[in-house]
Amino acid sequence: PLFQAEDVIRDDLEGLVGSEMCIRDRFEATQVVYHCNVTSERAYAWLEDDRLEQLSDEIKAILWNDTTLSIENTLYLPVKSQESHWGILAISWGEPPENRDIDTAVLLALGQQVAILFENIQAFSNVRFQNDMLQSVFEGISDPLLLIDANCRILMANKGSRDILLTKENESRDKALERFLGFRRQKKTNDSLLARLLKKEEPLNKEIETRDHLFFRVYLYPLPKREQNVLRIVLYAREITMEKQMMQRMQQAERLSAIGKMAAGVAHEINNPMGVISCYIDLVKDAVSSPEIMEDIRVIEKQTKNVQKVVRDLLKLSRQKQVISGKCSINDVVTDAIKVFQAQSASEEIRLTAQLQAGLSLIKCDAGILEQILTNLWINAFDALQETGGDVRISTRYVADR
Repeated sequence: PLFQAEDVIRDDLEGLVGSEMCIRDRFEATQVVYHCNVTSERAYAWLEDDRLEQLSDEIKAILWNDTTLSIENTLYLPVKSQESHWGILAISWGEPPENRDIDTAVLLALGQQVAILFENIQAFSNVRFQNDMLQSVFEGISDPLLLIDANCRILMANKGSRDILLTKENESRDKALERFLGFRRQKKTNDSLLARLLKKEEPLNKEIETRDHLFFRVYLYPLPKREQNVLRIVLYAREITMEKQMMQRMQQAERLSAIGKMAAGVAHEINNPMGVISCYIDLVKDAVSSPEIMEDIRVIEKQTKNVQKVVRDLLKLSRQKQVISGKCSINDVVTDAIKVFQAQSASEEIRLTAQLQAGLSLIKCDAGILEQILTNLWINAFDALQETGGDVRISTRYVADR
């Protein structure tokens, strides 16, 4: 604080000048000068005086002693308190001060009162500085931050709160805050977040959804009442819309992964009986001589092989792909992926068509990664068309660099 003393005095010269004027009038002095010895040797005079000189060591020494010093027509007294030593006050007259009836104890008390004045000015300056700093922090927070009372009236609001206090026509900011917190959508006011906080007077938080389908996590912190009986509440809101969307994507990816593992297990369970069926088809073919029955057996054999192929493709899709840098044929990847989804598209009345340009050169891409990308695109397309049906088209062609 001592390093701020001179700045405090410079910023609050009005109080210092007023004190010097009172001192001049009280002692009928011709000039009053304050010499600051906290951080520099600057001086502040009641009347303009170009002859302000530096104090000698003899005069400076009285700052550390409870005494005054008279030199010619000027009386020097220390300005200090129990906490700090501020400087020296010089009171000048037209004649030596010995001819005046001035009590030394009164002068020392005067120095203490001036020191107390400076400390009060400094304390006020510190409070003002702290208030400005807190205000800067308050406004610097990008998320909505408000100070409200128990009736949901806004006492303070930072710039970030403008996004949630978008008022409608003839609507106050307090009503906009109530709408944001969902008070009007709740049948019972006692069920609101603010009502629960008033009941417990403990910090609470809740996730809310606005009418614009934005999600916020709202935190309410009650402030200590202390001397006042009115409850003040800090409201902090953080938008979590993107977080929820990301979480939904992660959950969808986890479900797809689980479905893939389950599909692999189901494929293995199907593959075993299909192998048995194939063996018995070969045995029946050797024992049957009727052409009609043989034709039926060929149909069964063909469909069995189709099921086995679907199972193999499903296993191929569900296996974890090893990333291999290199080249692949995009047409081959698309063709293999189409075979997997043809059965699903037919059952859901979705027409899956492909137009693949022949003779395309190899592309620099891992086949497994490309297959996963196509799978995700088709899954999204099927999800969008599962209720109405429709067309899903994929095409490949060569596009020359422009």
